[in-house]
Amino acid sequence: MSEKSEGKSSRRKWERTTDAAKLIWDEYRYRHEHCWNTIFKLTSAAVLLGVIPYLDTKLPKEFGYWLLSAPVLAVALIGFGMLRMVRELSLLRDVRSLHRERQGRLYGFPSNGQGSFDTHVWWYLGVLLFLATVNVVIAAVRLFG
Repeated sequence: MSEKSEGKSSRRKWERTTDAAKLIWDEYRYRHEHCWNTIFKLTSAAVLLGVIPYLDTKLPKEFGYWLLSAPVLAVALIGFGMLRMVRELSLLRDVRSLHRERQGRLYGFPSNGQGSFDTHVWWYLGVLLFLATVNVVIAAVRLFG
């Protein structure tokens, strides 16, 4: 009778660990996808806002400041997005370490550090912010110079 109870106990333990693994994987997948979606949305918004001063419109010179406000808004949006990414990447890093630790224990995968996703995200967002800032300067020269 004790063998049956041991079997049930080990089965419940296995089910709990399997459920935990599924939750960790789902959270990892969600966080990673959320970071990518944020990057794509920031890029799209920055590009759309950045091209507004270059549209061929026959507006009076007084509207130049309004046209320039769109690329300035793009820079502000990227800055805000970078602030949000600090938190999102931190959460992703925590979940990733849990996931990789579990993989290492279950399958013997070597842990090779944290990976380069965070670094690539920061490089990309930094370049995007730089280009958006340069765009503001070029648009200002075009509109008022």
